[in-house]
Amino acid sequence: MKTATDNERGFAHELAFWADFVQTERFQNNWVKAPTNPELDSLTRQVILAEAGGRPKVLDVGAGPVSILRGLVKKLTAIDPLAGEFSRLVPGCKTIAGHAEHLPFEDVFDVVHIRNAFDHTQNPLLAILSLVRAARPGGLIFIQGFVDEASHEQYAGLHQWNVTAAGNILSVTGREYSFRYEPAPDAMVLSRVVQLPTEKEWFYFAFRKPKK
Repeated sequence: MKTATDNERGFAHELAFWADFVQTERFQNNWVKAPTNPELDSLTRQVILAEAGGRPKVLDVGAGPVSILRGLVKKLTAIDPLAGEFSRLVPGCKTIAGHAEHLPFEDVFDVVHIRNAFDHTQNPLLAILSLVRAARPGGLIFIQGFVDEASHEQYAGLHQWNVTAAGNILSVTGREYSFRYEPAPDAMVLSRVVQLPTEKEWFYFAFRKPKK
């Protein structure tokens, strides 16, 4: 089981990545200056903008110092456990502090989105329940990221879970336990794995919160 020291090392690893990345032209041009981030793929744009008449209220979980969704939607809340440190790296950082497992929202957002950060969570099952809780009834929970990222990264830093989508099942495997999360069949919106030019694979998994 991961210890508090393991978690501290993971957060230090993640912060070191961002400290370097925010200095790059790529970050400045795509995350800060562009009206919308050109690295945001068309499928993600389509799925999110299909909600709430194209004007969804969106929560981006594990967003980093600047959400990749910046500029796509007007009603955007970005949250990350490293928000305090990010505010020192990026002037004007709007990300608020919070962990995926304990989001301070209930029945609020049209879309709850987590991109390339689900494998960072300390307790992924608790994180899914928290994501669902933050969505409004009928709202969309949208999880995406690299397939089996923990293995690719050799379990370095916060990369502790291998995740992929198959049909209506999200499969999560760690070094100590694994589980499969399966929404109701009529809740499913998207489940897809695509091949990337880097030879890695990327998964999309989106489903709706049950209406009350």
